Amino acid sequence: MNQITEQLLRAELHGDEGTRLKVYDDATGLPIGPGTLVKGNPSIGTGRNLTGRGITSTESEYLLGNDLGDCEHELAAALPWIGALSPARQTVIYSLYFNVGLGNAARFMAKWPHFLAQMQAGQFAAAADNLEGSEPWASQVGPRAKRLADLVRFG
Repeated sequence: MNQITEQLLRAELHGDEGTRLKVYDDATGLPIGPGTLVKGNPSIGTGRNLTGRGITSTESEYLLGNDLGDCEHELAAALPWIGALSPARQTVIYSLYFNVGLGNAARFMAKWPHFLAQMQAGQFAAAADNLEGSEPWASQVGPRAKRLADLVRFG
């Protein structure tokens, strides 16, 4: 497709489809949230049908890269000591943040205050035990809890 055709098509699609940055029901135009009854197809962006087309692995990695950058930026301000930890232990904190709090560092810190204090103090055995015993999270994530606790414990 030549550049002029692409520009015209983009303008048409943006006008007809609109652009929504959160998942929506293409039949109703309404956002989809937990428990939403979907009449059409879950879609995002400018008419991207997530059920029929989904996203490519390249798009997934691009989105993940953006999310990882957000993790680092948000936690650098909230937990300035994180850089002093080993890469494995940093990974645990970023993984937890990604799993339960991306976009809200204050809520994340409120959910894990003892664990984070133990990590900051270098009390890694206690932090690992704390992580494995954190319910309901540990039960919900299954083997992930043990794997992350081991990373904390053995760094």
